[in-house]
Formats: sequence, C-alpha cells, structure tokens
Amino acid sequence: MTGDSNEKTESVVQKRIGGTSILSVLYSCAKKIGAVAVVYLIGYFELSAAWLIGPVILSVIREEWKKDKELRRNIAKAAATRDEKEVILARVDDLPSWVRVLIYVALK
Repeated sequence: MTGDSNEKTESVVQKRIGGTSILSVLYSCAKKIGAVAVVYLIGYFELSAAWLIGPVILSVIREEWKKDKELRRNIAKAAATRDEKEVILARVDDLPSWVRVLIYVALK
C-alpha cells in the first residue's frame, strides 16, 4: 500500500505537460498575460511608446551584459583549472587573423 501512495504523490508532484512542469507553464503564461496587460494599460492611459521601448532596450542590454560576464567567468575558471596555453589556443578563433598568425609563428 505504501508503495502505491508514494507513486501517486510523486506523480501528483511531478505532473508534466509535454516535458515541462505545470508551474513553469503557468509562470510563462502569467508573464505573457502581464506583458499584454502592461501594453493595454499604456494604450489606455495614452502614454508614449517610449515607455515600452525603453525597458525593452534596457533589458536587452542587461541580458547581453550578463552573457558577457558569464563568458568571462567561464574563461577565468578554465584558465584556473587548465594550462593557460591551452585556454589561449582554444580561443584563437575569436582573435583577428593577424593576431593568429603572430601566435602560430611564436609557438613554432
């Protein structure tokens, strides 16, 4: 009996829709409804479109800053755990071609 009740509680706790949890689907829907409500209220109160564009631009800038910060952190972690020469050579493709030539000449 206890095995059946454990399975039922696990299935209730981990209900999924198409591989995603119900809570994540509800959260996603709530975010979209909130965004639509904000757009509607801005139109209702006849505010400028800049009130929509400004936060979007700021959020994009923030996301790009986070990605850049995470990339730098991952590079620092890789440099700390591996040989520095391997880390530099792994990122050679990000450098301009004239720098790559200098690196390959210096390594030979």
